[in-house]
Amino acid sequence: MDGDIAFLQAPPVSPKPTPDPAEQKKPWSHKRRDTDMNSLRSEATRLKAGLQNMANDVDHLMNSVAESVDAKTDKVLHDGRRSLHAATTRTQAFVHRRPWQVIGAVAAAAYLLGVLTRARRR
Repeated sequence: MDGDIAFLQAPPVSPKPTPDPAEQKKPWSHKRRDTDMNSLRSEATRLKAGLQNMANDVDHLMNSVAESVDAKTDKVLHDGRRSLHAATTRTQAFVHRRPWQVIGAVAAAAYLLGVLTRARRR
C-alpha cells in the first residue's frame, strides 16, 4: 500500500533558483537596450528630418521676403529717381525764368552761413 501512496504523492518540488543580486540591479537587458537605441536613432532621424524641413521653409520664406523687398526697393528707387528728375526740371525752369532772384537768394544764404560760422569761431 505504501507503493500506491507514493504514486499519488506529488514529486518533491525543487526550490526556484534565487536570482543573482547583481543581475537584479541591471534594469536594461541587452535586447531592451538595443531596442531602445534603435528607437532613439529613429527618433533622432525623425527630428533631424523635421529640422531640415524647418530650415528649408525658413530659407524659402527668407527668399520670398528678399524678393518682395527687392521689388519694393526697386519701386522706391524708381519713384525717387522720377521725383528727383521732376524736381531738377522744375528748379532749372525756375532759375531760367528768374535768374536775379536766385542769385539774390544764394547771396543771402551765403552771407547768413558766413555770419553763423564766424560767430562760432570766436
